[in-house]
Amino acid sequence: MGPKILAAAVVAATCLGIAELGSYLILVSAARHNVAPRIFEVSDNSAIQGVGVKPDFRQRWRAPEFETEIATNNIGLREAEDYHGEPVDVGFYGDSFTFGHGVDHGERYSDRLRELLPDKRIVSFSYLNGWTTPHYLVFMRKYPEMLPEIGIVGLFLGNDLTSDMDETDLVRDEAGGLVAVRANNREVHRRGFLIARDQNRVTRLLRRSNFGELLIRAQVLGAIGLAPKPVRTVNARPPLSFERGQLTESNLAGLGFLLDMQRHLEARGRRLVVFLIPWSFYVADYPSRYEDAVELDLRSQQYLPRRIEAWCEENGVECINPVPAFQALERAGTRLYFEADAHWTPAGHAAAAREIHRHLAEGRERSVVGAD
Repeated sequence: MGPKILAAAVVAATCLGIAELGSYLILVSAARHNVAPRIFEVSDNSAIQGVGVKPDFRQRWRAPEFETEIATNNIGLREAEDYHGEPVDVGFYGDSFTFGHGVDHGERYSDRLRELLPDKRIVSFSYLNGWTTPHYLVFMRKYPEMLPEIGIVGLFLGNDLTSDMDETDLVRDEAGGLVAVRANNREVHRRGFLIARDQNRVTRLLRRSNFGELLIRAQVLGAIGLAPKPVRTVNARPPLSFERGQLTESNLAGLGFLLDMQRHLEARGRRLVVFLIPWSFYVADYPSRYEDAVELDLRSQQYLPRRIEAWCEENGVECINPVPAFQALERAGTRLYFEADAHWTPAGHAAAAREIHRHLAEGRERSVVGAD
């Protein structure tokens, strides 16, 4: 190798090193804003094949409407206490609301119910339990030692029954039974984010370096034909027909897994309760993607909550619809949702816990309220 070639190689390596270091520093600085949880890892410790949750992880999470801290225990649950096989009295299954998007540990509705039932072991299984109903069923079967006396499913009347179902591959055995689930449009980023799956070989290679990652985030690759292949949007909003209570086969299949969960629990002498989580604009005058007239119609008619309630009644599933209680609180001046983010505030979680506690107290004889 001649001196000129060697010098050019040294200069090129130096420039790449500076670019890589500079990109790393920019990405680290951006990570301090913590715009999304970085709790995920490639593993099989959750309900979803290849998507796990980091155990013993801690992160500060900041967003325009909140700042909170996420910490996981020894198995990846967002709980203050480690889990070592203790029996669970009440277990919460759910997605972002149940995980406590935007609130601290101690403020989630599972935590607030724990305050109302201090002698009971109450655990939130989110996100180890995945993010929609077939995931929760797989989680129940995968971890029988964590099966609760009462399972409470927080069912969001949005993507839980729509895009989350469509973006899930169901793995069945020869008899047709569900044995596993896969996320067909999501993957774990090397920094711990859950992202839309990148199917472009060039950009997947670039993501292995800090400089390549920065190029992708800066969105400079589209002009030269190296942008990631488009995928269906993760957490896509449901169609208006769904909001009006018109359920597709996929929606009904998602509800059907609630029946499977109920059978699984009842076969072991246990109980399922489904808590319906409405959009913020179902409850009060929060922002939505709809024109004012459509939003008002959806809020006044409550097509979807009523349709889901009817399904629960027809199938013998215990469901709690909190909309009337939530609306009364909103009229009294208590804001239950973040304005733009549309997840519950601490007050929203507290209201949900009270509704669940009231339902359990008024419910069956085997309710945990007052039980030995």
